[in-house]
Amino acid sequence: GGVALLAAAPPGAKGSAPLPLLSGREVARGRALVLASDGLWRWRFAADADAQAPRAYARLWENMLRWLVRDPAHQRIRIWPADRQPRPDAPVQLRLRVLDAQYRPTPEACVQVRLQRDGHPFGERRGAPAKEVDEDLAWLRFAALPVGAYQVDALACRGHFELGRARSVFVVQHGGHELDDVAPHPRLLRQLSATTGGRLLPLQPKSWQQLALTQQEGATQRRELVTLWDNGAVLLVLTALAAADWWLRRRGGLL
Repeated sequence: GGVALLAAAPPGAKGSAPLPLLSGREVARGRALVLASDGLWRWRFAADADAQAPRAYARLWENMLRWLVRDPAHQRIRIWPADRQPRPDAPVQLRLRVLDAQYRPTPEACVQVRLQRDGHPFGERRGAPAKEVDEDLAWLRFAALPVGAYQVDALACRGHFELGRARSVFVVQHGGHELDDVAPHPRLLRQLSATTGGRLLPLQPKSWQQLALTQQEGATQRRELVTLWDNGAVLLVLTALAAADWWLRRRGGLL
């Protein structure tokens, strides 16, 4: 019980059930994965015609290890802000993902979200995962929040059964002058081009073809590796230091 079938091989005979290939299970705070195959290494050494096979092989092992060590990106309950840097003059939208033990969307789950600011309760929302195209995602919206650091906690339940919890933090702050005005300034660009001897080109699909790349003088053209042991002077200095150390130890009665 509680085993999640993540991948299955085609049935061996007609009418038989698929054969388990990759299964996972969570017990308390531990996790286990079973890969029921001894020929997976062939995937790594696939023919040149299938160049994506080695990458898929490496990605499979990477994802399995990340799941075993409980990487936050592989948690069944996740909540995070839609914008990396929420601003105080815009609503804050939180994205929520709820998956069951089989890692399938659970649109019937009920989610309770609590928001804290500087350790004090700030707001609470209730919702359910969306039932549209992305059934594993829900959007929770908070009105424009004041500047500060926030912690959001989500509790997902299905009936009286708790599915899991999630926590995330984000900071609401002003974007600064660079983000307040991101429109280009042709006049300023024209002045910079005239001062530095450059060219101001209109932004068109073929503008990059008009750029001429020049090689700067003094660029490195070759590299040479020189080891210290090939230098006679360095070897002589090291030998002298070793001899001096031996002589001092013998004179002091340490040898």
